[in-house]
Amino acid sequence: MKLIVTSDLHLTDKPEDEYRFDFIKYLTNMIIKRKIDYLFILGDLTDEKDRHSAKLTNRIVSNFFCIADNCNIVILKGNHDYYTPEWPFFYFLQEHENIDFISNSPIHIKIDENTNCLALPHTRTPETDWKDLDTSKADYVFLHQTIEGSQSSNGFKLNGLSLNFLKTKYHNGQKWFSGDVHVPQKRGFVEYVGSPYHVHFGDNFKARHILI
Repeated sequence: MKLIVTSDLHLTDKPEDEYRFDFIKYLTNMIIKRKIDYLFILGDLTDEKDRHSAKLTNRIVSNFFCIADNCNIVILKGNHDYYTPEWPFFYFLQEHENIDFISNSPIHIKIDENTNCLALPHTRTPETDWKDLDTSKADYVFLHQTIEGSQSSNGFKLNGLSLNFLKTKYHNGQKWFSGDVHVPQKRGFVEYVGSPYHVHFGDNFKARHILI
């Protein structure tokens, strides 16, 4: 079992952001070469939430359908993926049999006989939406949330979900990986994957993706 985990691609059709599609090419080649089983994208597939151009939409569909012909893809809804929570723009990508776009409810995903993942799409009200959440059988938990005290790319401490709330109610010793914050870092048991490249002018963090 091999997983690649990345996040916060913030794809656009702006010429100055063309380098972001260079990463998609690299990702596609690595998935084929290393025979990856699953690609997890932990939210914020695009930068704008809606009203994407035909050029960008078709380019994303073409690239991700090509990847999905070689491995399974799981995309979490991030805060940049929607205006209306029930209708993220690229939800239709899951029309491909190997793509799951996790939009409204937490989903358990069985990778193989020994590996179970729990996918938590972005929510503005996690305390309510996760009230019946059972994480006990998950080996990995993937989410897209800001944890209180996380550091942004400009060095500021962010407000967000209480780490103590997560630890008390949901942490069972498994690994937690999150999108949303672009700078790779750890907040307690939650590890931010980070963006695979610099997204904003002035970013200086070490970009990455994760291979499991």
